[in-house]
Amino acid sequence: SQHASPSMVVPTLAMLPDVVPTSTSVTRRCFSSCPSTCIGSLPAAPLRAAVPLPRSVPGRVLWAFHEDPGRLRSAAAAAAALGAGALCLARRGGGRRSGCSQGRLHASAASLSVARRGALADDFGCLVLDCDGVLWRGREPIPGSAEAVRKLKAAGTRLAFVTNASAKSRADVAARIGGLLGAPIGAEDVVTSGSVAAEEVARHTSTAYVVGEAGLREEMRLAGVTVQEPELPDRFDVAELKAIAKPVGAVVVGHDEQFSYSKLAYAALLLQLGGEDCMFIGTNPDVANRSELGFMVPEAGSLIAALEAASGRKATVVGKPEPRALERLMQRYALRPGEVLMIGDRLDTDISFGARAGTRTCLVLSGVATREEAERAEGTMRPDFIRETLAEIVGL
Repeated sequence: SQHASPSMVVPTLAMLPDVVPTSTSVTRRCFSSCPSTCIGSLPAAPLRAAVPLPRSVPGRVLWAFHEDPGRLRSAAAAAAALGAGALCLARRGGGRRSGCSQGRLHASAASLSVARRGALADDFGCLVLDCDGVLWRGREPIPGSAEAVRKLKAAGTRLAFVTNASAKSRADVAARIGGLLGAPIGAEDVVTSGSVAAEEVARHTSTAYVVGEAGLREEMRLAGVTVQEPELPDRFDVAELKAIAKPVGAVVVGHDEQFSYSKLAYAALLLQLGGEDCMFIGTNPDVANRSELGFMVPEAGSLIAALEAASGRKATVVGKPEPRALERLMQRYALRPGEVLMIGDRLDTDISFGARAGTRTCLVLSGVATREEAERAEGTMRPDFIRETLAEIVGL
């Protein structure tokens, strides 16, 4: 395998359980205490085409296979002590259980971070940032977040902001980020669950009823969708609701702080009257967010669940962790997944979002999820890295 072409290196290492190790003094010293570990040393430059290696990796890269994740962590520590630039790790065998996905080695957060040099952000050409829980919490900015984004922009790192919040339009979110930074951010660098929902609705129909805030309705209009805005009765009256009901092509549910029984009843009525010809779109699955006071408050997922129960219909939810928005961002900027780091505070949405699109992921502990939850997480919800805040990722 040492003489394999660069495009074959990773699939070969991932699928063959008994790769013959190269005999270098560094690998012998690193793994002398782990005799059943397959080891090797490969040139870093050709490997970059197949593996998301840090840009700072010099010279050669160590790789290893072992059935025991604990042995891999020990190997990482040994490699770091010897000054190895990077360590690509996977459990022996291949397939999803081994951590190999689409032909790339997927190192655990504990393993790769041991051998890392410099700030985590330095290893990626593009950082995709969640907003609530990463830049701010509720209405309060998270300490160090503004300085971190300014440093990234000064370094020329490409930034994109992807939020499951649907209450504000992309322009509103860009203005808030710009206000936080003291520098303008373009709306084209922002993706909201509302903008993704509007794009999806516009592909199939031109009319919608929206349970949501002004920003979601604005995104619908920008996508060319006419939003039905009936005057609902103050007191519930099913006959009156039926009399004012007009067919629409979609019912869209997002964050709505004016949510009411009448809105719920009217949306359920439209879905029942329209049947399968009426789309049921939810902006995002988050059932709650942590406020600046530390309490959990309802989010769009709670309202979507209410309408699902009331109408007997199942919503199509388009926000994170559905990977379509991140895949389109990478296509737009001509990026490979290994060049992108997704940063967020939730395992079920942010981290799964990045993993499902094939990028690396980092959980920050400034929002919803805890370190303990991250360490217990499995599959796409297990982050590659864990850091306290965005500032730490940038090296502040």
